[in-house]
Amino acid sequence: MAINKKGNHWIVDWSVPAPNGKYRRNRERFETKREAQEFVDSGYVRKVFGFSFQEKAKEFLECCCIDVQDSTLKRRTGILKKVNNFLVLNFSIAGLNAVTPPMISSYLKQEKKRGIKNTTINYDLKVLRLFFSYCVDMNYLETNPAKKVKSLSDDTSKRKSWSKKQVRAFLDSVKDEELKDIFNFLYLTGTRPVMACRVLWKHVDFENEEIFFYHSKGDGGVRTQTFPLAGELLDLLKRRYSEARKKFQHGNDIPLFPGRNLKQRCPSSLGNKATNYLNKLREVDPSFKDLQLYGLRNTFINEMIKANIQLDYVKELVGHAKLSTTEKYMTSDSEDIKKAYLDFRSK
Repeated sequence: MAINKKGNHWIVDWSVPAPNGKYRRNRERFETKREAQEFVDSGYVRKVFGFSFQEKAKEFLECCCIDVQDSTLKRRTGILKKVNNFLVLNFSIAGLNAVTPPMISSYLKQEKKRGIKNTTINYDLKVLRLFFSYCVDMNYLETNPAKKVKSLSDDTSKRKSWSKKQVRAFLDSVKDEELKDIFNFLYLTGTRPVMACRVLWKHVDFENEEIFFYHSKGDGGVRTQTFPLAGELLDLLKRRYSEARKKFQHGNDIPLFPGRNLKQRCPSSLGNKATNYLNKLREVDPSFKDLQLYGLRNTFINEMIKANIQLDYVKELVGHAKLSTTEKYMTSDSEDIKKAYLDFRSK
């Protein structure tokens, strides 16, 4: 917004976002410079026209996503660009102040119709909440329109668990020793593939037999999860540590399971490679049909619950922020019901 003198008048020029994604110039004329300055200071333009969604999204990515991985930054950029295009095409708006909760809900419904998974849609909503929260903090908006929009029901708990026999058969089929260690690590810790790719050797404390996982929070903070080391998991890490010590000349900021040039692996690549092995197993054993790599996490949680470990302990072991999330995994299996009934009758 600029104040310029033209002839005997003072002119205030500013641009506002247009529905086509471009900008439209506006102008107001005043008799004195003081009147022009009062108009600028009044905040009239911001109240009436608002700020550009596209412009503030770019600012948010530059200011608040500095420390995130390149893949995360690229994903958030794509989400905000997709939402901006949706708002322009469906509601003919490009300004922040025109965005409402029903518009965001409409975007989520469209993604659901396209066959996008609930977890992916919920991540989009999470990014929108972060973005609009930033806009509120910067006084670009008064309220966060994404805050009252409900997340879709989480479908991760519906993923099928593996049996111990299936886990062993799967690990035996993996010929790559590095991948076998990663998949075994996922099974022994119940952690997500993305967390397994992020963990560094400096997060492993052999003296106290603990490993630390760091979870990103919705408000931009970090939540620390402590996981005990024992048995097969401790032996696995000690063996890998002795092999990795040769590479510690650059410090211990090296991932437990490094990719090329000792950098972090891409979590999606693990899923793709696991699918390749599972496809081969499906040809000879139909029981592998509905199994996914993420199911190893479900398997870990279900085994803990079946072992009668307290639910709040399971919550801490798997890094859930809320106990209600852990409770979603408490599903009853027909074989377990039958066994419980026979045990009861035999007493």
